[in-house]
Amino acid sequence: MAEPSFFDDLAPERPRHDRLLFFLMPDDAANDRMDALVETLSVTGRPVARPRRHATLAHIGDYAGFPPGLIYKACKAAANTDSGRFEVMFDEAVSWQRNLVLRPSDGLPALMSLRETLWLELAKLGIKAQATPQRSPHITLFQDAAPAEPTGIEPVRWTARDFVLMHSFLGKTRHIPLGRWPLR
Repeated sequence: MAEPSFFDDLAPERPRHDRLLFFLMPDDAANDRMDALVETLSVTGRPVARPRRHATLAHIGDYAGFPPGLIYKACKAAANTDSGRFEVMFDEAVSWQRNLVLRPSDGLPALMSLRETLWLELAKLGIKAQATPQRSPHITLFQDAAPAEPTGIEPVRWTARDFVLMHSFLGKTRHIPLGRWPLR
């Protein structure tokens, strides 16, 4: 009979199916403009549905069920994030990681500032967001898209009035908002 191994007592890691993120969501008029882009751009790929379009502010992590207290801490960080409203403008369509995304030609400094402020508040509570804050803001318009040359487009604009904490079910194209915070 073989000796029991130290590893025999370890439970296998449960699959991670829950993702926690902060999003900046486009308003209805911006979504209407993106719908028009989907119809006019000659792109192969799967268009992203209106309710799933967003610019990510912070990717907190992927979990097999959220650790106790994580959502409370994320909500507290969001409530402590003080930022004013700002104009959002995405004016380029580019290929990125097998997707066609919209991005701002100016880097959108106001969004980057909001992102950095949120990251600082999360860090104060011991939460480390996973993506680098330097990543260019973008909105995915098509998934699994064939590479395309960068294209200037009629800008997609809106006033950012709030941001959202979202529970995303990995691989299910399903999101549940857990909280919304106004930009003053």
